[in-house]
Amino acid sequence: MRGFLKMRLSPPVVILLIFFAVSALSAQVPEKGSVLPAIQFSSPLLPEDLAYLKVRGEAFAIKDVNCQVLLVEIIGVYCPFCYEQAPLFNQLFRRIEKGKLKNKVKMLGVAIGATVMEVDYLRKNGQYQYPIVRDETFTIHKLLGEPRTPFTMLLDKEGQVLYSHLGVIKNIDDFYDSLKKLVE
Repeated sequence: MRGFLKMRLSPPVVILLIFFAVSALSAQVPEKGSVLPAIQFSSPLLPEDLAYLKVRGEAFAIKDVNCQVLLVEIIGVYCPFCYEQAPLFNQLFRRIEKGKLKNKVKMLGVAIGATVMEVDYLRKNGQYQYPIVRDETFTIHKLLGEPRTPFTMLLDKEGQVLYSHLGVIKNIDDFYDSLKKLVE
């Protein structure tokens, strides 16, 4: 133990440690009221997802989705908390699509670091009932401050953050009521 306490760090190592500590602390996830930078999402793989979002081409932006509020959920393919939230958000998706919020609120999952095969599996096995796009190179994840997953945002057409939440949203009824208030 005494040897550890007597260990000296060279100036370059100290500078690197300070740099990484400041970088980690300065990365902030989007908060309510902030406006996202321009983001290009890869198009969904399934034709029904393209039809739901009403987008075309290889990529699309937030403003291209025809809705008042876009719910964007940042997920990790192997994230246990995302798997916990998935059935709740599937329930939310069905509720939106059956009710008065249909066409006013759209849902989109962004699978960070995911491959085409992983996203295809998530959609085809029913894990996610709403469109999932991939962020294979972590580009979107970095633009958002590299949030842990799941990370949920509600966005308007200009990319303004109306709501953001890090972690599982467990009370879907309250969340649905908040969505209703945003679009009324």
